[in-house]
Amino acid sequence: SGVAGPWDTLEWSPNGNYLIVLDERRRGAGVFTVKDDEYDEDGDLIQSGFKFYKKLSVPNSFRAVFSPDERHVMLLSGVTDQNGIFIDNAIKPKVSIYDLINKYEAKEGREKKKFNFNGGRHFEEIWEKFQWTDDGNYLITQRRDQLHIFDAHNDFKPLRDPDNRENEFISVGGPIRKFTVSPEDNYVAYWIPEEGEKPLKFVIKEIPSMNTVKQQTLYGVKNLEIKWHPQGTYLALRACLPMKGRKGSLTMSFKLFHIKEKGIPMDTVDCENYIEYYEPDPAKGPYEGRQPIGGFEWEPCGSRFAVFYGPNDKVTKTEIKLFK
Repeated sequence: SGVAGPWDTLEWSPNGNYLIVLDERRRGAGVFTVKDDEYDEDGDLIQSGFKFYKKLSVPNSFRAVFSPDERHVMLLSGVTDQNGIFIDNAIKPKVSIYDLINKYEAKEGREKKKFNFNGGRHFEEIWEKFQWTDDGNYLITQRRDQLHIFDAHNDFKPLRDPDNRENEFISVGGPIRKFTVSPEDNYVAYWIPEEGEKPLKFVIKEIPSMNTVKQQTLYGVKNLEIKWHPQGTYLALRACLPMKGRKGSLTMSFKLFHIKEKGIPMDTVDCENYIEYYEPDPAKGPYEGRQPIGGFEWEPCGSRFAVFYGPNDKVTKTEIKLFK
């Protein structure tokens, strides 16, 4: 792979109890446990704080992430070109999950779950479609109009559709464009693009009941970006809307949801001078020009929301707006 470098070879677990080392020669990975250093009476080091724990035989693994509860580790493997596109090879692209807490198995880790893929896709496209819930109980991925939710504490058995118990996975009634998991609660948020007479649909569901806790429909939206507050207190939608009288230009409207409040009320903040461009003729393919600068972010431990944009063809300088 031409995409992995030295910083891709190490990954700490969330609480610092494990360290995984990905072999730069692509032979697999090793997991180490971390403990306090031991010293003798003279203050000399007897034993370092790292102890080899498990070997994971995953050839060409180059991405790894631990579950939030540190019970599992997930790896991405395969062979890519210099652009990060998986190529045809004897080692097929794969996402593998290993159990870390089974003390009775050998030092060779046992694969608990795997997902195989074909070549031709960028590795980030695959990797971003696997997310853990905050408690590490569930692993979520997607396939077009389904959410695949696996109970990690029950041998990765899939949650069945509550509306149709014969379905092994959760049907959502349309092609999912993007999903994201709350950093605090067992909520999954996703959106389905507008199609024909059907408006864009944004949904938040609770796991494992799959009850809908919030649903919002939007019309005329070209693209939608979701961003959770780091503590799960709020959720922001950046809705890209066509500008009146300006073909190929988009203006931004933010929908801010109060996740912890009853009924999850919503605020709307319009930023007409925050613009992006797109190609209005689908036959010409995606817009390939340079986009104006812009972005938004939540205050990490507060309730403020910041937006910045420009310069663009409506403002000559960068503008920053802060909302509470």
